[in-house]
Amino acid sequence: GMQQYAATWTGDTGGDASTMIGIFNYCMACHTNVSCDLEVTSPDKLHYGFLLPYAQFLCWAQWQYPWFLDKNKEDMIRSYSKLRSSLFPYIYTMAHKASKTGLPILRPLPLVYEDTDRFDDVRNMYMFGDNLLVGVFDMHLDLPDGVWIDYFTGKEYSGVVDYEIPEGRGGALFVRKGSVIF
Repeated sequence: GMQQYAATWTGDTGGDASTMIGIFNYCMACHTNVSCDLEVTSPDKLHYGFLLPYAQFLCWAQWQYPWFLDKNKEDMIRSYSKLRSSLFPYIYTMAHKASKTGLPILRPLPLVYEDTDRFDDVRNMYMFGDNLLVGVFDMHLDLPDGVWIDYFTGKEYSGVVDYEIPEGRGGALFVRKGSVIF
């Protein structure tokens, strides 16, 4: 019955790694519009919050509005806001696909790679639509087969990597090589 709701959020739990299980559970039940509070207290939480099917700013915490924060955090929020805005055509395309197929926008790796148990316990990566792979919180990443291009640097990766987060970012964002995003 959850699909009757337009969107679901994990509650006042904050935007940290503890919300991943709730988000993944919603998505495994094919609920596409899921989110958690977009925390601005650290780059990794900001990265995660902006790369969910919908971004919900932690509005009750008005002292965390961007203009009250230090310049670096404000700039990072601005950068991630622009990134998310640039992804709108992709996100909307994946939302349309979700409405037709039931396959959610955010896809836990066991949902995408069901023929292997390799990703059964992965809680630090997920597919964001068909062609984006997001790494959050723990940057020791066992990438799915194939070549993945770092969205931020253009560097190519495959296999198991210890990803070094670029300056001004809070996690990994990869594009499947050969895909057309824009």
